[in-house]
Amino acid sequence: MLWTDSFKSRILFNASKAYVRQLDKGIEYKGLQPVYALSLINEIFESETSEFYHHYKTVHVNDNSKTIEGLQLIFVELPKFKLGTFEMKKLKVSWLRYLSEIQNGQEMLSQDLLNDLNSVDEIADALELTKESGYTKVELEAYEKYWDTIRTERTLIADAEAKGKAEGEAVGELKEKIKVIKNGYVNGIDIAVLAKLIQLTEDEVKVILKNNGLI
Repeated sequence: MLWTDSFKSRILFNASKAYVRQLDKGIEYKGLQPVYALSLINEIFESETSEFYHHYKTVHVNDNSKTIEGLQLIFVELPKFKLGTFEMKKLKVSWLRYLSEIQNGQEMLSQDLLNDLNSVDEIADALELTKESGYTKVELEAYEKYWDTIRTERTLIADAEAKGKAEGEAVGELKEKIKVIKNGYVNGIDIAVLAKLIQLTEDEVKVILKNNGLI
């Protein structure tokens, strides 16, 4: 919101930390992935140009075709960005709503807003990544196990549909959740974590487990 001369240095510092932290996962140097630091600036800091998109990377001084992969910094001056079509304006509004309201946590967002944001594939992906970034290590492991189970269940459901055995959409979704809960619980996933991942209450998860003789 407020540009300072040290802002670029701070972004470079934080991006460098994100790059180095990859080694905490036990990977080798050759396995390091590039880090892109994207900064949306609500102020004009490059007044001598009309360009609003500024992309920095490490290049050879005498040959710009030669680069060193690793850190890239991207700064976007929002005041310079001019919208054209209605679709562009709608997309900008959706992104701005995401950026301004997601800070309070997804649980604070209204269902209408979530539906609006999820209508844009890129923002829906951003919502999912935001949710994932807030998980603890245990929750993240449960989350990954959850999606592995989901993929398996969806394959079975797709096969059933192909054979004409699929039920109504609501019933099918409930059955899928029940299967995920059962498989997750058997694999040691905590009830509270299951409830969070499957978007049910803990009491609802307990009822499903009790009805299936698991507790």
